[in-house]
Amino acid sequence: MQQEALGSLNTQIEENVAGKQLVQLFDHQRDTLDRFNETNARYTAAAYRAQLFSGVIGPFNNMTNNFAYLLITFAGALAILRGGTSITVGVIFTFLIYLRNFTGPINNILNLINTLQLSLASAERVFRVVDAEPEKDLPNALTLTHTAGNVQFDHVSFAYDGKTEVLHDISFTAHQGEVVAIVGPTGAGKTTIMNLLTNLYPLTSGSITLDGHNVTDLTRASLRRLVTVVQQESFLFTATIRENIRMGRPEATDAEVETAAQAANADTFIRQLPDGYNTMLSENASRLSQSQRQLLSIARAFVAQAPVLVLDEATASIDSNTETDVQRAMNRLMQQCTSFVIAHRLSTIRHASKILVINQGRLIESGTHEQLLAAGGFYAKLYNSPLADMDKLKR
Repeated sequence: MQQEALGSLNTQIEENVAGKQLVQLFDHQRDTLDRFNETNARYTAAAYRAQLFSGVIGPFNNMTNNFAYLLITFAGALAILRGGTSITVGVIFTFLIYLRNFTGPINNILNLINTLQLSLASAERVFRVVDAEPEKDLPNALTLTHTAGNVQFDHVSFAYDGKTEVLHDISFTAHQGEVVAIVGPTGAGKTTIMNLLTNLYPLTSGSITLDGHNVTDLTRASLRRLVTVVQQESFLFTATIRENIRMGRPEATDAEVETAAQAANADTFIRQLPDGYNTMLSENASRLSQSQRQLLSIARAFVAQAPVLVLDEATASIDSNTETDVQRAMNRLMQQCTSFVIAHRLSTIRHASKILVINQGRLIESGTHEQLLAAGGFYAKLYNSPLADMDKLKR
């Protein structure tokens, strides 16, 4: 209980420190402090109970041991005084030594019981992670080294808990070199579709194939080398900028890394940093703006040279001026591979080869931008909505 309460307290402290600016901007200092006081009170109560138990058990054990010493000494002395027995002072002393040797380890364990409780609570959380089932490939999984980039979803359905379907009967085909846009309301299942393509989740039904190979029959390592994903939230490691870009393809040369950065329009700001490509990034790359972090993620995708590319709102965090340059670079990249673009800004996917409209986990419309507008369906309503009009004005 004490360790769990301490874990909750530490988590809350970490969140409050990391989100200090947000707390101040929304004037949540009082609410945050109240929540901290509540969590701290729970920890104090748990710690008090644990320390009380730990503090009482030691003196109680010492009292029991002393009582045993007294009992043996009294019984031995009484036997000696009465006579007619072989018990001597040496025998009594031997018994006392045996008692001390017997109770010594018990005393040590009892003195450490609080530490053991804390360790077991921590170990329980560690073992939850250790005992989690790792991703396993099928026994005869195929290692695919090359692909043309033909992707087919055949009656794919998926449910996170095995009961409530998130996706229902999704079917479509993406041919080599095509740009397939996936649009729809928030929570419609767009990102889930791409997570299934990379075999992050097991299918409930249906199949997904890459050049005719079922993705579940491929080794995950080879599949994910062939499919590169640029997510909306960029993540950078505590390493140099060069090393972060090279994570897209570890064997990439320095020249290839710099070429990828130039293609993503990241080279200019990188060279303005004190150590250029050798600049060490701190945790979460706090020295860089959100746009700069996303540009590095896009550069990582350039260097990967994967035949299938997934852009999950990749330009959402980039300002309009930067987005124009990045969009041109990404268009060059998408000419070399099959691309899936998940976007809320409908104006960014007007020239896609095919647009898939997802709503409530179902594929409700499919076609080109012009075809969908002419049909006057769900896509046309989204595109002609006031928010979409504002986005068009920005462009």
